Amino acid sequence: MTSENIKENDTHPNLFFFFVGEKINVNQAVLTGAQIKEAVRGAGKTIDPAHTLVLEGHGDEADRPIGDNDPVDLTHGREENVPKHFHCRPNADFGFELPSGSTLEKHVTRLTARYTNATIQTIQDTQTFSVHIPEIDLPAGWNKNKTSVWFIVPAGYPSSTPDCFWSEDLRTIGGVEPKNSNTGNMHPFAPTGSRWYSWHVKAWSPITDDLLSYVSSIRDRLGRVE
Repeated sequence: MTSENIKENDTHPNLFFFFVGEKINVNQAVLTGAQIKEAVRGAGKTIDPAHTLVLEGHGDEADRPIGDNDPVDLTHGREENVPKHFHCRPNADFGFELPSGSTLEKHVTRLTARYTNATIQTIQDTQTFSVHIPEIDLPAGWNKNKTSVWFIVPAGYPSSTPDCFWSEDLRTIGGVEPKNSNTGNMHPFAPTGSRWYSWHVKAWSPITDDLLSYVSSIRDRLGRVE
């Protein structure tokens, strides 16, 4: 059965996809986003109906949000043994305007002047923000040359200190996981399998430190190939 002649009601006994790492068996070649969510629920998993279903990109492909009525061909890529992987993410947008002259606005301006592709998003129903920097250069010794990083700006910033961060799933060239890290603590917007680091600033000054300071601390950690 090829993708050219697949229809929404075609059946196949050996189809499956993964949702947050869990294999979900189905018998229909094309499912809509709503049907994929229903299959996940039928397997005993929980999906918040307000969250967006996301099809994870393969290789260099970007992740793609899937609407309830969007069809997904679950046989595509099977020849390369690459079944579809999905996760859900809470809906969020920029949804806010930084008050002119505010400390956060100044800090975001400094951050984006240095990292022009950095983005900041609100985390829904919280007073916190997520910062994403798509490319941070890495030293020799890691299994990648660059990584995306994510961290959370806490409520009350800058009096409250950012704490911990996430990267892609980094390992040493020898396959060793970084110290004090795991892939179990999920970030609201980072892909499934992103790596969380227990990393804590020992001395933070709301007067002299800012988002650039924290990114510098993250780079310090990633500069240690251990």
